[in-house]
Amino acid sequence: MKIANFISAGLLATALIFGISCKNPQQKNTETEEQSISMDTLQTQDDDNTMMESNEKFFQGLGTEPFWGLDISENSIRFHSLLDDYKEFITPLPEVIRVADANIRKYRVETELVKMDITIMQQSCSDGMSDNTYDYKVDLSITKSGDGITKEFHGCGFFVADTSLAGEWEAKSILSNPVDPEKSNGKYPSITIDTESRSFSGFAGCNNVRGELFMEQQLLRFTKVVSTRKMCLPGNPEDAFLKALQASTTYDVTEDTLILSNPNGEQLRFEKVK
Repeated sequence: MKIANFISAGLLATALIFGISCKNPQQKNTETEEQSISMDTLQTQDDDNTMMESNEKFFQGLGTEPFWGLDISENSIRFHSLLDDYKEFITPLPEVIRVADANIRKYRVETELVKMDITIMQQSCSDGMSDNTYDYKVDLSITKSGDGITKEFHGCGFFVADTSLAGEWEAKSILSNPVDPEKSNGKYPSITIDTESRSFSGFAGCNNVRGELFMEQQLLRFTKVVSTRKMCLPGNPEDAFLKALQASTTYDVTEDTLILSNPNGEQLRFEKVK
């Protein structure tokens, strides 16, 4: 009986050892990575998650040697990398500093634990690891208060496209004046926005039109606009539509309405085609 008990105990121990050794390696790595998150993050993990989930990022930066990433959202900045001492930092978003006569944005954050200086410049940029090119160059310097050492990071970035702009939109007013579709072949002037390719196409009231989109946070410009060249009847809204479209610089979008504006006021009001 004692021998049987001994054999049973031995088999049970072997099974336990085998079960431990067969543990999912991916799960093990995940646990290790979770434990290795730097204790120098600027809020508790719960606060970090709440901050990041409460708003979507509008700019993303990335770099290599070492690999790092930057997410700028409506009220937070998140930096993360593969370096042990710079695993992750999350801070509130400060006021942007704009450089006059240049498309340059600067953010400066200083807390009890860290100081970050971020510069985003509109300039063609290559990530150095692939054939990908980006429209913005990103420079960061991070100083941890514990050791006073400043570490610099250099890379590229892009503004995340607002996917709520995607789809077909019909112009209902130009400079706050209602559009009469009877003056444009019975149809409203319209545009179809493709946020993935950052391009648009549409009907200007007489001719077909297409072009490219320049997109930043709450900024939308219609560029490189080309159209067919049909003769238009007097009173057709095409000229006014195209002029207003290319004069627009900012936008406000809801589920069903898109308003294009500039410092002089509303230029175009669209309704989404369902």
